[in-house]
Amino acid sequence: MEVDLPDATESQAVSSNDNPPVIVEVSGIGQYTVVVEKDRLERLPPEQVVAEVSSRFKANPKTVFLIGGAKDVPYDEIIKALNLLHSAGVKSVGLMTQPI
Repeated sequence: MEVDLPDATESQAVSSNDNPPVIVEVSGIGQYTVVVEKDRLERLPPEQVVAEVSSRFKANPKTVFLIGGAKDVPYDEIIKALNLLHSAGVKSVGLMTQPI
């Protein structure tokens, strides 16, 4: 499933430094996918997103966590995803954009 990200005039690439980022994609209301490199865990319920993110955060607290939301996803759904990551212990979360 592809997520159509919003455009931004400025964005920075994320350096993986041998530690790929964990991306939580929000493709619709309550529709979450966790992506790490080529691994995609699709259609996860919120509690499974928290478990997966928590496990990866405990394994390496320096992991970069990002949220990507489709253009048509209500902003409230992005905030819900952010809250899921925070409840998993993640303190810093980046937002993905598609540079124009």
